[in-house]
Amino acid sequence: MFNMLKDNTINEVSCGADFTYVFNDNRDFLLTDYKVLQNQSNSEFVKCMKIMYNGRIGISYICCSYKPFAFLLQEMNGDSFLVTVMNIIKDIVDVKKNGFLSCENIDISLDKIFVEPKTLKVHLVYIPTAQKNMADFTNIEDELRTSLVKIIHDNYKIQNDKVMKFKEDLTNGMVSLEDIISGMKDVNMSAGSYRTAMHTGSADSVMKIISINDPRHCVMVVDKTEYRIGKNPSLADGVISFNKAISRLHCKITNISGKYYISDLNSSNGTYVNRKKVQPDTPQLLQDGDIIRLANSDFKISLQRREV
Repeated sequence: MFNMLKDNTINEVSCGADFTYVFNDNRDFLLTDYKVLQNQSNSEFVKCMKIMYNGRIGISYICCSYKPFAFLLQEMNGDSFLVTVMNIIKDIVDVKKNGFLSCENIDISLDKIFVEPKTLKVHLVYIPTAQKNMADFTNIEDELRTSLVKIIHDNYKIQNDKVMKFKEDLTNGMVSLEDIISGMKDVNMSAGSYRTAMHTGSADSVMKIISINDPRHCVMVVDKTEYRIGKNPSLADGVISFNKAISRLHCKITNISGKYYISDLNSSNGTYVNRKKVQPDTPQLLQDGDIIRLANSDFKISLQRREV
């Protein structure tokens, strides 16, 4: 998780596909970095704007035209994965070489690295603050290497020869990120090799979440792009009031062009899909018939064709 969220330097406020990072102390906002960010001629960063949120400075990020890397991963093959990762590393290294902004303030969480689905161009989230997210560039390298190695290990669909060679380079501390980029220059994506959720999902489907082990029949219809589930009626779209083990905001379902993903929201008692725990900030694709467990309550996923 992004360190600035963990240490309470900032809070996140979501608004559909866009989001805002709000400073808990306005003195942490760095105007110089913000001005540099606004004057960048390239588009390696997600566009943002300064706003006031209940008296506190917020940075609102406009990312509705992109998709989070964490979501697109489940639709990638080995070639498209490598192209995307090459773009991520290249952009981060370019920020380091440029010197005007601090790499330590880039959010490298998988759900905060945004990708253009058709071109695989990457857009990074930068926080203009004097409070550094990481101590130095070495910390960024280490965390990025660890995340990418885990992705390759957990996703058999992307494990081709080039990807496994890339994984080997990542685990070799003697090979720098710059050297890795040089070694990936021959990576090309063949026409038609990459199909994203923009083209594989069915926009005509509707999801129902149906309780299966509680006497009080509960059916939730996911009717929003981002549908939050929990026991607090003022926070959740789908309210589960009959189970105290459910967190106030327990999980969320995200609809991307008819494909549904579930993400745990750091719940106290966990979110599971077919008995496998869903890790925070790691969206899990849902299929018709899947069983999800929220704390100790079970629900069945039903995907039905939308009536016209």
